[in-house]
Amino acid sequence: MQKNLLKIRKREIEALRGLNRSFSIEKPIFVYIYTALNILKEYMLYEDVALWLKESKHLKLIYASGDNIEKFESLQIKLGEGLIGRIAQLGYPETIVNLEEIKEFKNLLRRQNLKDLMFFIVPLINENKDTIGVLTASHKKNDEMPTGWHIDFLEVAASILGHHIELYESFRKEKDKLKNTIKNMEDIIYSGSFAFAKSICPKLEKIANTDINILLTGESGTGKSSLAKHIHDISYRKNKPFVVINCAAIPKDLLESELFGYEKGAFTGATSTKKGKLELASGGTVFLDEIGDLPLELQPKLLQAIQEKRIERIGGVRSISIDVRFISATNQDLISMVQKKLFREDLFYRISGIEIRLPPLRERKSEFESILKSIMLKLSGRYNKQIYISKKAFSLLKKYNWPGNIRELENVLELAFVLDDDNILDIDDLPFKLIKQSKELSSYLEKYIKNYIQELNELFYENKKISSELIDYIYSLNSLQSFEDLKLFLKRCYTLDQDGILNLSDIDTKVYQPIYQKTSETNQEKKSTKKQVPSKKLSTKIEEIEKEEIIKALKKHRWILTRAAKELGYTRRQLEYRIKKYNINP
Repeated sequence: MQKNLLKIRKREIEALRGLNRSFSIEKPIFVYIYTALNILKEYMLYEDVALWLKESKHLKLIYASGDNIEKFESLQIKLGEGLIGRIAQLGYPETIVNLEEIKEFKNLLRRQNLKDLMFFIVPLINENKDTIGVLTASHKKNDEMPTGWHIDFLEVAASILGHHIELYESFRKEKDKLKNTIKNMEDIIYSGSFAFAKSICPKLEKIANTDINILLTGESGTGKSSLAKHIHDISYRKNKPFVVINCAAIPKDLLESELFGYEKGAFTGATSTKKGKLELASGGTVFLDEIGDLPLELQPKLLQAIQEKRIERIGGVRSISIDVRFISATNQDLISMVQKKLFREDLFYRISGIEIRLPPLRERKSEFESILKSIMLKLSGRYNKQIYISKKAFSLLKKYNWPGNIRELENVLELAFVLDDDNILDIDDLPFKLIKQSKELSSYLEKYIKNYIQELNELFYENKKISSELIDYIYSLNSLQSFEDLKLFLKRCYTLDQDGILNLSDIDTKVYQPIYQKTSETNQEKKSTKKQVPSKKLSTKIEEIEKEEIIKALKKHRWILTRAAKELGYTRRQLEYRIKKYNINP
């Protein structure tokens, strides 16, 4: 008897372990319920197992495992109705020994041998002590396992099931909430956050619900494609296709067939009829990105499609009606291209029913913070982490000119998200090019460099220093894109140094090109493996010119170093170093 009870206990442990292991937040909850009930049936030898969950004022049978009970998976019971309904309402477990005397179990189980079975009903209770459902199971009476053990075991099993179901529901709701938040913030990026939002967005609502063709202009990365999608989403065409055609990305030879489609047999390889993107977009919006790169020979055919709303497939003999709205975008000067005969004038006026210019990010400093926060929120959802930006990092990001505009900003922030370890985006997490272009951060960079040299000193038991000349030179190295690159550069210089002071002579010229090296080399020089030595004459000439320019600037600004340094493009410290180097006196 004792051995049998030990075996039963072992089966219980394995069953409960299986309930925990089989749960995965990434799988649909019904997969877990299906697996869990079959684990109970297999390990505990139950005849019928079922799970009921609350839905409004009813209990709904979610899943059942057994010979007959699976036929009743659409079954619902009112709360308080019958034993199962009452247990769900009152929240306490119950054991039914004489099943044959209770009608509801005859109808539910439909077995001939009900007198041989016991039936257990256990509520699923969440952390708030609320009943969220019911777990039921039946077992043969001639079992060696005491009746009380079944109830104890099923209460633990119900607790595990209830916890996992609640966890999954909570996760699903948070995921949906986050998706909606991200969607809203993405809308802000290409709608509410734009510089022209106050002046144009009120009109945009009216424009979007017409069929006026729109031309979006602006630098690369300003969000033209996002705005085009936004216009489509707020128009009456929002439930129809939004088809993007990048005129620069599709090869010239394929662009016509992509736009207009072709008939079977129109050319070699046309084994079937293919609809073009203009035809597939019927009822919706066509976004012609990089319209300035559309080949000149295709422009008349596109003009006809826009003007007449009809197309002909390649090799076709009939015209096909299309109902589309055209939005075009370019970062080129189309008027200039028209004057140079590179773009058709009639097509230009046809696509530019209204022209919207998207200003570059450097002209949108007043709304920079809202744009940055929107991108950060979107990245938080994408990478499931929260990052905060330090004041110094924010100031640097705001002052940078962003030649790549919003796209470049998002790339920089995404890289910081991926590499960050402490959930705080600081200056060290940003690309090195941003640091080098900020005069205000020259002291920060110098301190960083000297601290790293001190780290190397402690590591190698040395007492080396770095010259001001080498610190200045670091600003000119385009190959340094991150602080890790900077560390590698300093480590190389440190290794090559022989006199205890890191200077220009310690640069590894195989990797880092000196600032004074000639940019144009003959083929013979390129083949040479010797270390390049700067010409003394050239070096002297450069120094003389630099000295003259410094003296001119100092005299012009009456030796006010800050103003002179600003005109020359130096920091004050860099200017002071050169004054000392060239022995310049008032």
